[in-house]
Amino acid sequence: MFGLLNGSGSDRIPAITGVSWVTPRFLSINDVAILSRDLANQVSERPDLLVGIANGAVLPTKIMADQLGLPYHIVRVRRRLSRYKDIAYRVMNALHIPVSIIHWSPLYWVFYILHRPKLSIDLEQDDKTFDFPVAGKHVLIVDDVLLTGNSVAYVRNRLLRNSAASVAVAVLHYVGEVVPDYYLSHTDGLWWFPWSYNSPYRHEYMGWLTANGLAR
Repeated sequence: MFGLLNGSGSDRIPAITGVSWVTPRFLSINDVAILSRDLANQVSERPDLLVGIANGAVLPTKIMADQLGLPYHIVRVRRRLSRYKDIAYRVMNALHIPVSIIHWSPLYWVFYILHRPKLSIDLEQDDKTFDFPVAGKHVLIVDDVLLTGNSVAYVRNRLLRNSAASVAVAVLHYVGEVVPDYYLSHTDGLWWFPWSYNSPYRHEYMGWLTANGLAR
C-alpha cells in the first residue's frame, strides 16, 4: 500500500485513440512520452521531487519531470532475476541471436519455473544512486509497471528512512491488488516498452538515453 492511495487511475489510454491495454502491442518512444504526460496530468498533489526506478522508469520520469517542471533522480533497484535476463540478452545480442529464441528454449523455462519465485523477490540496488537529499520533501516515485510492488516498497521505505515528508507512487500500468496512487491502467494485458530487449524500438531508446545524458 503506497502513499495517499487515492487510486486516481483511469483504466484507459486517452492519448492513443482506440488502443486497449488488453491488446498486445510494442510501445514506441512517442507512445510512452504521450502516456507519461497523461500520467503527469493526473498528479493532483504536486511533489517536490520525482524519483524514477531504473531501468523501466527512466523515460517516463524524464518526461513527467519536464511536464511538471520538477527535478528528478533515477535510482537503480531491480529483481535479481532481471540481472540474469540482462546477461542472457546481452550475450544473444552480441552473437546476433534473435531474442525470441530465448523465450522458446526449454532450458530457459526450466530455469524460470525453478528459480523465478526467489529471484523475483530478491532485490539488488545501487546505493550510490540514492545519494541525494530528500529530508522534508514530498516525493513521487515513478515506475513503468507495478507487479509485486517489492521494488517500489524498497524505494519508498528507503526514502522515508531518509526523512522524506511523504512518498506517493505513479505508474503507467499495474497488475494485481497493490494499488498505486496514480496510474493509467489496471489489467493483465501484455505490453512491451521501448527498453524491452524484444522491442523493435530498443535501439532508438538507447539512442534517446545517450542524447539525454542518461546512458549508463
